[in-house]
Amino acid sequence: MEEHFQNIRSLVHSQRATCLVIDPFTAFSNAGSLKGTQAVAARLVRWVKSEGITLVCTSLPVQGESGFSGTNLKITTVADTWIYLSFSDGGERNRGLTIIKSRGTNHSNQVRELILASSGLSLAPPYTADGNVLMGTMRWQKERAEGEERARLNVEFERQHAAIDGELAELGARLQTLQRDIATRRLAQSSMAGTEQLRHREEERRHDPVAPIRRAWVCGGDAARPHQGNGS
Repeated sequence: MEEHFQNIRSLVHSQRATCLVIDPFTAFSNAGSLKGTQAVAARLVRWVKSEGITLVCTSLPVQGESGFSGTNLKITTVADTWIYLSFSDGGERNRGLTIIKSRGTNHSNQVRELILASSGLSLAPPYTADGNVLMGTMRWQKERAEGEERARLNVEFERQHAAIDGELAELGARLQTLQRDIATRRLAQSSMAGTEQLRHREEERRHDPVAPIRRAWVCGGDAARPHQGNGS
């Protein structure tokens, strides 16, 4: 382990490296005793930090390990950022990526699917359903079912929208008919009121006691009026 450490230092100095990648870091555990390997691994981490070198290393899980327990080298306690790659087996192997910790920085707590495709690496947006993270075929099936449900709801919305449009058009036509009927009734009512006023006037003239005299004056003119002579 010490020999590996010195070789790494020589390579870093000769290349003037600012970034160091070790894959996998847990391979150092095969170079000596576990206790000595842990001590040298801690020295390596402290050294790259003092030199301002970014260290990126992968780590294989301990045999029989479950959950986020780190590795047998215990470097997760001194690392600034710990990214965990998990596998889900639902008839196919899918990879999930999450950040366990990132010291001093804000980071997401969601599990994202890591996709290895011919175009390269990509992270799918987080997708959860009923409290579970879905990946691969299960996610595709769920998304397809949701897409079909959205399409069905859109068709139902369009059907109801068209039905309401038809009802509104029918109500508008009925409203116009009612408005015409109201205008006709008002005209009839106004005509009736005028006729009734004429009838009342005629009735008043017939029952007026001086009406015959007025009619005689109108019909006879000056001949019907009494003569007024001098002194008579």
